[in-house]
Amino acid sequence: MPGERLVCAAPAYWNARGRPAHPGELTQHNCLVLARPGAPLAAWTFRDGDRSFNVKVSGDREASDGSVLREWAVNGTGVIFKNRQDIRHELAAGALEVVLGNYVAGPIDLFAVFPGGAPSRRVAALVDFLAAALQSPAA
Repeated sequence: MPGERLVCAAPAYWNARGRPAHPGELTQHNCLVLARPGAPLAAWTFRDGDRSFNVKVSGDREASDGSVLREWAVNGTGVIFKNRQDIRHELAAGALEVVLGNYVAGPIDLFAVFPGGAPSRRVAALVDFLAAALQSPAA
């Protein structure tokens, strides 16, 4: 399922700290970083035309759980870089606002992975159901 990552924060955060006009300005913001074993994911990738580039971000918090990052952002703590699917409800409710939309770094797709050959009819039906549910605005 196709997806994209977005830079976003609560409206109160943007109003207090200002909205960046270029990804490089994120170094002046409190970016909430996803922690992974061995190293945090603190290099956020962007695209400017045909050119791809990274911005090394930092902040006062990191977490290994994306839902924790989302809650911190909704509460006005800082900026997150999340898949649109993960924050669609918060975007629709106005709890998070996107910036730097012209610099989206290409697709971040979601895959269903299962072992061995062709899936059974039950597994295929489940994957179809999940894909439809994730694409639904009411999901």
